[in-house]
Amino acid sequence: MAYEAQAAVIPDCRPELKPYIGQVFETLDYGISFYEAYANDCRFDTRRFGHKYANGVKTWQTIVCSRQGEKLDVDEEGSYTKHRRRSSRCQCNAKLTLKYITDSGSPRYVVSNFVDQHNHVMVDTKHVRYMKSNRNLGDIHYKFLQDCTKANIGPTQTFNLLKEFLGGYDAVGCTVTDLRNSKRDILQEMKGADVQMILNQMEEKKNTSDGFHYKFQQGSDGKLLSLFWCDAVSRKNYKMFGDIVSFDTTYSTNRYCMVFGPFTGKDNHGCPVTVNPSNDDEIVALFDGMEELSQKLFGDTVPSVSSMDKAQRIENLYGASRPSVVNVHPPNVVSTKGSGSSSGKRIASATEKAIILQNKPKRRCAKCREMGHHDARNCGREKGKAKM
Repeated sequence: MAYEAQAAVIPDCRPELKPYIGQVFETLDYGISFYEAYANDCRFDTRRFGHKYANGVKTWQTIVCSRQGEKLDVDEEGSYTKHRRRSSRCQCNAKLTLKYITDSGSPRYVVSNFVDQHNHVMVDTKHVRYMKSNRNLGDIHYKFLQDCTKANIGPTQTFNLLKEFLGGYDAVGCTVTDLRNSKRDILQEMKGADVQMILNQMEEKKNTSDGFHYKFQQGSDGKLLSLFWCDAVSRKNYKMFGDIVSFDTTYSTNRYCMVFGPFTGKDNHGCPVTVNPSNDDEIVALFDGMEELSQKLFGDTVPSVSSMDKAQRIENLYGASRPSVVNVHPPNVVSTKGSGSSSGKRIASATEKAIILQNKPKRRCAKCREMGHHDARNCGREKGKAKM
């Protein structure tokens, strides 16, 4: 991809951050960090380009501008590019070279070459947060992402929460795409161990709740065949509303092509309630040994959930208890627009809508090149309505 020639650009920065030829650093990492801080202050990204080793010691290290080099428009013969992306490289020559020296007896690194001229403009100040150097996921981001994943909160909502907690987009330190990629990496690490993690979690629930029970079956190769679980609420629902139970399965939409079948009944209000869930590939294999569990699961002694515990949890969540006497009731819920809404605006009539549309300034359609109140997306549809 060709770029127009740009005049030489020397970015401005604080004098104490600008490197110079002959500058000495105690370690290589300190020299690289110093140049990255200089690049961040000048608003451009860097990457490591080349290095040399001698006797197991890195003797040369070059750090260049991220827009150094040029991407080939045509792939080499026999290669295949799955995604063609636009390249930002424009053969920028800005770089820093560190050389290993032992003149004073102690190993150090000295700046042997430094080029501060760029052939492109620096990143705009309002886009600095998108630079690679400013997008680093730390321990706080990973911990917050894991907590949001447990609460079934996606990356987009997680990013919005981070923005509100940290005080703005510039303070987040990452983008939504970074959070999506991080969640993908977390799921990739869980691959192969997710079943065991679920079983461990169910074992913890069983130890903390007397009403929770689960049972699983695995094949000769150690793979999971079926999993059955129920809690105190579903067992209580079965005891109270177990006269009619429906059983419907999904269409194997998960990674392991295992169906999920919830047992659903109806309460006294006609609302569906879960009486016991199951997850199995073959229903017959799931009910093997269920006769010996019937007395244990649905016997006379069914663990109940105290209503006082629920009230206490609600009080702890909202920070206030439910009043025993309600003197002021909320207004009736309305589903109408206009006068029924809180905005105070009434619904406009068809004549008023036509007058507003007539007074609306016209614009030129990019498809038919005519002036009107339509655009290229609804050109034919809106013009057809006008003729009727």
